[in-house]
Amino acid sequence: MEDNQIAHTSERFQKNIRYIKTELGAISTVEKQYSKYRIGWVLGYLIPLCLLLIFYIVRKRQLLLQTDLKFLRNTRAKKRSRSFMLNAKKAIDTKNGRQFYQEINNALSNYLADRLNVPVARVTSGITHTLKEKGVAPVLIKEIDVLFQSIEMSLFSSAEFNDTQIQSDFEKAKRVIKQLKREL
Repeated sequence: MEDNQIAHTSERFQKNIRYIKTELGAISTVEKQYSKYRIGWVLGYLIPLCLLLIFYIVRKRQLLLQTDLKFLRNTRAKKRSRSFMLNAKKAIDTKNGRQFYQEINNALSNYLADRLNVPVARVTSGITHTLKEKGVAPVLIKEIDVLFQSIEMSLFSSAEFNDTQIQSDFEKAKRVIKQLKREL
């Protein structure tokens, strides 16, 4: 009985003893599966965490758009001006001068109103004082005044529309809005 018990104990010790490996050797299939599961666990935690962060940012922006009128107007100013400028380009293509100047006037007036957070009715050629307070370059203010005068002259006079003047005013309006984006 004792010999049997000793043999059983020695077999158990031989199975439980692990020897120190001096060389790395090949990775066993158990270790490969463990690394696959580890990547799965990491992705399982990271993906929902990233989605939660994205939802938080989107919701915060939605709340900001709903509660802050100035932020809303600043974010939509660029989009609205682009829309008016596209309509002005279509008016150039159809050779409709009056519609072109109306669209340029809408683009410039609405962009300035949205960026300065003032009513559109207050945006006229006399907006220079507000622009000076905001630190806009005097050269740009002068260009805005000249553009507004050209728009008013074209809209409220019975003069014929000149294609070169229309193209020049279109380029000037694009340049003015682009510079205002940097300065306001």
